[in-house]
Amino acid sequence: MSLPAYYIVTGGTSGIGLEAAKAIASAKPNAKVIITGRSQPPEQLPANIELRQFDLGNLSEINAFVDGWDHPVSALLLNAGLAASGSPTFIDGVERTFAVNHLGGAALFFGLYDKGLIPIDARIILTSSGMHNPEMIGSPAKPHWTNAADVASAKEKEAQNPQNQYSNTKLANVLWSYALSRHSEDKGKEWTVAALDPGFVPAGGSKIFRESGVIMGAALVVMSYVPGLVSMLSGITTSTSERSGKALADLALSPGHKGERMAYYKVENKIESSKQSYDVGLQDDLWDWTIQKLGVKTDL
Repeated sequence: MSLPAYYIVTGGTSGIGLEAAKAIASAKPNAKVIITGRSQPPEQLPANIELRQFDLGNLSEINAFVDGWDHPVSALLLNAGLAASGSPTFIDGVERTFAVNHLGGAALFFGLYDKGLIPIDARIILTSSGMHNPEMIGSPAKPHWTNAADVASAKEKEAQNPQNQYSNTKLANVLWSYALSRHSEDKGKEWTVAALDPGFVPAGGSKIFRESGVIMGAALVVMSYVPGLVSMLSGITTSTSERSGKALADLALSPGHKGERMAYYKVENKIESSKQSYDVGLQDDLWDWTIQKLGVKTDL
């Protein structure tokens, strides 16, 4: 009897992460889909979906999960995200949005890799955003990236704007996925590595704006009723949690995506990411800073 395949979806208790988990569970009924998050999902889930509660902003909780995990992971979907508001808060010197949206996912990956639990043909998929691109029409904010250390510590004035810092973290997701693609290929790994812009999903239960205040919450409720109008007025691609969740699941499952590297998708369509994201110097600066910050020793 063969062992079940395992899939991990961070931020899988709501929004597109939850929809991706359900899509994977439906397509792979004999697999185990592990969703992570800080809260319970809002609905009864299939028996092959399991919740593991921990905070991706807390390295101790991430390490505790990894210490107790011993299954090879067919796909790791680093989807969890946070959009904060107000003055920046910090976790061990790292601005919280950056800690959750980038550093925590990297810590989970390296922890599993160090235990030999990322097979040679695994898939690592990151959820980014069109907001990583300063040329995105209609974006309410733009990344201001100097180097990884300054962005992580919100040293620059622009990074102290929570919307700009959110854009920075989504640029980090693309930079890091491209660095991972290159480093893993050099080591003979056959991983699929991709980043997804899920579009703007104003409705669908996502908790990404859980720390963004009442005004943002009210605005999202209004926009959820007129997504077509939002798209027309702003140029931003709107989607639904079901559609974007399926696109995320497809990157983890579809044979057509097997072996892709440095791939960036806007929902279902493969497109070019921002010019800045292809800067190898920035990719490696973030890669090296992440390794140093986490204190990991890796052969990648």
